[in-house]
Amino acid sequence: MGTVLMERDTVIKQIIKEHLGNASVYKKLTAAEASAAMIKLRYKFDDFRNKHKKTLGTNILTFFRRSLNQHGCNVAKFRATIKAHKTPPKTRPNIATCGTFLGSVSNWLDYHLQPLMKFLPWCVKDSKSFRDELIQLDIPPNAKLFTFDAVSMYSNIDLDHGLAIMQLWLDTAERESSHLIPTKAILDALELVMRNNIMKFGDTHFLQLIGTAMGTPVAVMFANLYFGFHEKNKLIPKYQRNLKRLQKHFRFIDDVFGIWLGNTDEEWEQMKRDYNDFGILKWDFTIPATSVDFFNNMDREWQDSDKDLPKTESPISLHTTSFSTPTRMHERNHL
Repeated sequence: MGTVLMERDTVIKQIIKEHLGNASVYKKLTAAEASAAMIKLRYKFDDFRNKHKKTLGTNILTFFRRSLNQHGCNVAKFRATIKAHKTPPKTRPNIATCGTFLGSVSNWLDYHLQPLMKFLPWCVKDSKSFRDELIQLDIPPNAKLFTFDAVSMYSNIDLDHGLAIMQLWLDTAERESSHLIPTKAILDALELVMRNNIMKFGDTHFLQLIGTAMGTPVAVMFANLYFGFHEKNKLIPKYQRNLKRLQKHFRFIDDVFGIWLGNTDEEWEQMKRDYNDFGILKWDFTIPATSVDFFNNMDREWQDSDKDLPKTESPISLHTTSFSTPTRMHERNHL
């Protein structure tokens, strides 16, 4: 990734301007308010453990107790990384929940939600598997490539809607699983983690008011499953299976890549409306083209060149190359 050097005052002002100054997303707390909120949260954590002690079992209860004893009422730290490839550079919030007792709850949640990803085979695991699947496709001559990018995905998932979707996912898992799913404990734990993201930046405390709790270990899984429900129940059945307008659809958290077979502008506009018809989450869309850039947020795991790629028997073969942006040291994928 490389190192970015910026003036301390500049970074602080930019973080306040782009993130913590948004009163609709972050509520400023005094030190006394933050301390009281953490004490109240600890009591809620105790209630959660007592309520679900039979479901959690001895090992998990021990794990939670040790985490609480070790970390006490430590508060997560708000940090930010620099998007140096943007002009002008932007900041990406990065809230460190490690060293907090809610971090242990979030790790437990991530473990239990991971198996649900089997219902979302279009979600990309890594760049190599993505590339390997792409280059085996037979691409029709009329095909176009496209990418979508979610607009601030984490802070634009309505929590009431998100938790309701998790309930539906867990109902699905219970029907199709041969082992017991701790649904009630998972939902109560999600309430704890998602609604109590208290953080400290410098000497100032904040509470995240809306969206997925940023920085917590389960955040990625929560966001993946949230929009994955819309993909599974509406987008994929409608555009890939029924209308045959979508040859392939991949998503890596908040980035979508697809192969479009539609013939009219109206079909394309309707699919865009359907993507945006899920909660308050919205997407930025590119125009379908013969070449796109994708995976700018993944570490490069392979080197490639066109001579190494197997050719399909269709009129068009899909090829990939790697490139670097002027302000970014690691490569992105160019298709």
